[in-house]
Amino acid sequence: MAFAATTPRGFHPVARLNAAFAALRAARKRRAAYNETVSELSALSNRELIDLGVDRHDIQRVAFEHVYRL
Repeated sequence: MAFAATTPRGFHPVARLNAAFAALRAARKRRAAYNETVSELSALSNRELIDLGVDRHDIQRVAFEHVYRL
């Protein structure tokens, strides 16, 4: 009887590890962009935020939607 390989091609442990690290790097980049956006918006005055149409209590939501494109 012949041996049949039933393992999917992308199952290689090194490939999976590389994919996991790539996902981690992407998540860290998004989080850094979120933190930078929150920091920049927080540095604005209330008047500047109103000009942008953003309330101070909405900064985190706006930053999240901007970075994660919701």
